[in-house]
Amino acid sequence: MSPLVKWFLANAAALPWRPAAPRDKRDPYAVWISEIMLQQTQVAAVKEHFKNWMQVFPTVQALASASEETVLKHWQGLGYYSRARNIHKTAKILVERYNGEFPTDRKEIEALPGIGKYTAGAILSFGFHKAEAILDGNLIRVFSRLYKIDFLPTASAEASEHYWNIARDFATGKDAYLQNEALMELGRSVCKVKAPDCKACPFQSECKSYLENCTGKYPPKKERSYTAWYGIIAIIENANGKVFVNIGDYKFLKNQPAFPHFETSPQLAEGIPAEIDRIIGNAKISDFHYGKEFKHSITHHKITMKPLFITLAGTFKANKESWITKEEALNLPSSLCQKALANK
Repeated sequence: MSPLVKWFLANAAALPWRPAAPRDKRDPYAVWISEIMLQQTQVAAVKEHFKNWMQVFPTVQALASASEETVLKHWQGLGYYSRARNIHKTAKILVERYNGEFPTDRKEIEALPGIGKYTAGAILSFGFHKAEAILDGNLIRVFSRLYKIDFLPTASAEASEHYWNIARDFATGKDAYLQNEALMELGRSVCKVKAPDCKACPFQSECKSYLENCTGKYPPKKERSYTAWYGIIAIIENANGKVFVNIGDYKFLKNQPAFPHFETSPQLAEGIPAEIDRIIGNAKISDFHYGKEFKHSITHHKITMKPLFITLAGTFKANKESWITKEEALNLPSSLCQKALANK
């Protein structure tokens, strides 16, 4: 048994997607859901989401038979709703083609919507105990510090392969799945982004950046650029007290019900915009006012949104499902809509 695996067996944190006995195989479905949830989301935030999800959708079949609206509702708070849609699509494919089970061929798994190289490896490693490599942000950080690698896998195809080759070296033998799990735990709890706990690391005697007292330099910083976006989001309330939502070709909330919103400039955020006029048509407006601007972030966009509250004296013709109660609006998939309601 390697020192890394020994360390993991003695220090593994209890997580809802991990079996009580570390050597037990995990449910591949649970592996898949937890790994997709953990993309771009901290472990602490995922724990309750995962437990709730598994209660509502305990099997692939239960997930496949649910409506997209229900799936998106239970994804609320995790962001990146395209992930939830891909999960739903994949569940249906698994039921239709694989009797609700995951295939054990890596290429077949990677061909499923929303599943990439890392997630496919995690499913095969943790769910089937196959000697398959994985590579995520935790492992990249561990490898970069361990071997003083001064580039990221995103630098080039060769750089990516360099990291994957290291990952493959670790993912060998009967304990390959434990090696993978241990590397992830190490990156999460010891080899942290800030203030790594090097004294507790099983690689302490061989980590090049630790031995040379330069862990802070690794991995190299990834340059991030953000795009500013300013817009208006309209909360249109009819005479019955219901608010209007639609599914539009929006920049951020495509293919999901949301309050109408569009890009503009701060100087034009006044009066009733033409975009809203086209929606309400000849409906009589009894009152309108702008609420307080609020901030929101989606991918690499820093959004400033100004809510426009419109009260109609009557209503206008729209699909029945487009008019919902304010309580229902609070359960819309995107927190952007919730923020708009809160900034009256």
